[in-house]
Amino acid sequence: MEMDSCDPRTKWGATRRSNDRRRVFDVPSAPVFYPSHAEWEESPLKYIESIRAQGEEWGVVKIVPPRGWNPGFHIDQKTFKFETRIQKLNSIDGCSRPTVNYLDQLELFHEQSGSSFTRAPSLDGNPLDLWILRKEVIKRGDDVESVDWSKVAQSLGAKSNAAHNSVRVAYMKWIHPYEQFVRANLKHILETAVPTADKHQNESEETNADDCDSTSSSSLSRKRKSRQRQKQQQQPMKPKMLGMGRMITSSGRMMKRISGNNEDVDAVAKAAISGNCQVCGDGRGTGYLLKCDECKHRFHARCLDPPLTLATLPTSADWYCALCLKTHGDDFGFQQQGSLHSLSEFQVIADSFKRDYFLEKRAKEKQNRSKDYASDATRHGSTLVIEEEEMELEFWKLVEEDRFNDGVEVQYGADLHSSEHGSGFPNVKSDPTNPYAHSGWNLNNIPVVPESLFCNIRNDISGMMVPWLYVGMAFSAFCWHTEDHYTYSINYNHFGDTKTWYGIPASDSVKFEVLMKRKVPELFETNPDLLFHLTTLLSPRHLVENRVKVCSVDQRAGEFVVTFPRAYHAGFNQGLNLAEAVNFALPNWLPYGLSCADRYIRFHKQPVFSHEELVVATALKDNSIKTCLWLKPELEILCDRELAGRSAIRNAYGPYLTEIEETVTLTSSQDIFCAVCRAYCF
Repeated sequence: MEMDSCDPRTKWGATRRSNDRRRVFDVPSAPVFYPSHAEWEESPLKYIESIRAQGEEWGVVKIVPPRGWNPGFHIDQKTFKFETRIQKLNSIDGCSRPTVNYLDQLELFHEQSGSSFTRAPSLDGNPLDLWILRKEVIKRGDDVESVDWSKVAQSLGAKSNAAHNSVRVAYMKWIHPYEQFVRANLKHILETAVPTADKHQNESEETNADDCDSTSSSSLSRKRKSRQRQKQQQQPMKPKMLGMGRMITSSGRMMKRISGNNEDVDAVAKAAISGNCQVCGDGRGTGYLLKCDECKHRFHARCLDPPLTLATLPTSADWYCALCLKTHGDDFGFQQQGSLHSLSEFQVIADSFKRDYFLEKRAKEKQNRSKDYASDATRHGSTLVIEEEEMELEFWKLVEEDRFNDGVEVQYGADLHSSEHGSGFPNVKSDPTNPYAHSGWNLNNIPVVPESLFCNIRNDISGMMVPWLYVGMAFSAFCWHTEDHYTYSINYNHFGDTKTWYGIPASDSVKFEVLMKRKVPELFETNPDLLFHLTTLLSPRHLVENRVKVCSVDQRAGEFVVTFPRAYHAGFNQGLNLAEAVNFALPNWLPYGLSCADRYIRFHKQPVFSHEELVVATALKDNSIKTCLWLKPELEILCDRELAGRSAIRNAYGPYLTEIEETVTLTSSQDIFCAVCRAYCF
């Protein structure tokens, strides 16, 4: 892949805008710094320390290197292959996700019940949000016969006189059957379910699910999305169909029931069914035994509420129990695509997607067919001009306003470890004569420059001390998060289109967390540690409206972005680009690090490294007066906490304790974690 082919000015005709361009939602711009050649030659962490006041004020800053600084791109493109994640844009918005999840649940239920489903019924000419309708009905009690549908319609913003009837019909047709099924069967499962083996014990009978990372979604989600993509490729213009239902015969073999085929139906009906029903615990006798495709539990058709008969057995390819339907979407994440791409292959995918998307958009704006407009653009050699402002507006439109449709899917090559894939910067070992290999601004060097506290920690903490690569395409996004342990981070855009960032300073981080919980309470109910998962966006519009301090900046090729401790940040890519990022820590980070360690304990989240070990290792390695001045208070805090904890244990369990002394060196590779809170035992 030629680097010139990644220049957005030649591809999209986009002009480079000033750093203070008008932002979407009137979000202020983050500070931008232009160090001189003399400042650039000094330690990068000294320079970052010199701009720390402004960095902490806004949370995110951009640093533009002096003219002529160009480290080049040093990844071997012949061997560089990476796997991408699938991002469904209307599912990453926190406000939209409850609606998207609930519509997916309804769709799965109606599909396996043999009925078609309309994701967005019309109300006064506008889409009716079935999730909001459900919440409004629940507010008025469980008895649908006593619900005042006029008030429900009014709460939904309906104005026509007949709206209350449309609302009632929509609820009774789409929502009520599902809620009845879940309520009856979920209660029955939880109250009478017999103990069963691990839900994965029979997975060998099924097709293996796609491999996913730690933030990936459930297999139910993955299977459904995989089916959708296959259908779109094979039958792009046909309605969704799930096919044939599954049942288990006495031999455990999967049988397919084809609706309307009497011979197959009779063959299955005569089969003796074996296995344990999750409800009654009985595997004897004759009857239909349905197997949930998600949890692998079995259910007699007669044990469901209402019981299923031969005529009402599911005709879909997959069947899910009430519990798996109800919890669908609770473990939201990004699915791994499973196939590998080279940079040149991914460039074709990324450029084609962006061009086709905006050609279609232009065609709609001109009220022409996209095919005709695309041919015209190609014939006349015209350049498709896409400005940064338009990309930003379109991104938030797809994230916030597309919840009733299937949603636009994009791919993102995220969290690619440079130790496996290589770094975009030159390496001292492989290219020792290259001056950029020794530059302090080379991300391979930043974590271990003398000013970084990571110099004092064991070098096998690779998750923080080795850069990660990120290959983006148009609209691929990174959701709101802080860095591990609230550390600093620095990101360099090697080549390609703009990466747009949003930042919230540490001073407003608590206000942001409170706002998130208020805006999306349903997500925090199922995932209290939601903000650790990097899966949720909240539009800057909400932040501005609620006076949460937020800023934005456009990072173009050859530019750095630095995030400061405890600063939340998020953003998206405006097209194909490749960025590299790494963490580091300065002395002023220590209080933030301790606060984050305490938060990990509250959420039982395993830390990446031991904060206490880092502080003690720093004290042992550097006992200069300069270091003692800022390190002594941190050591005192740790000592006081340790002594207070030991005292509390002695007071509570003194007669039952036997104290022992162990000698553990800081070079020990053995990591010991608390079985309860997952914290390092140091």
